[in-house]
Amino acid sequence: MVMKVKIKYGGLFSELTKKEGEELILDGESLNVSQLIAKLFNTYIDLAKFFENSPTKIFEYSMIFVNNKIVNPNEMSSTRLSGDDLVMFMPVVTGG
Repeated sequence: MVMKVKIKYGGLFSELTKKEGEELILDGESLNVSQLIAKLFNTYIDLAKFFENSPTKIFEYSMIFVNNKIVNPNEMSSTRLSGDDLVMFMPVVTGG
């Protein structure tokens, strides 16, 4: 079964991948968010270097959303992706 997951990149992710987004085709694979990040680290060496191959370090700079729901660091392994999911890596917004 072929699944497509849409990924949108913002902020640092966009700079390091040199993309605003992409569609990832998973051929029968079922991934969680941690596994997706590992796949991205293998594809984008600059991304892996910047975050020191540590998925949790991402949260210092970005927020992760799956279908508009925030994924916390302790939920990355339990948040499974399925076909037509939208995963977004967006910069942390701060203000005063």
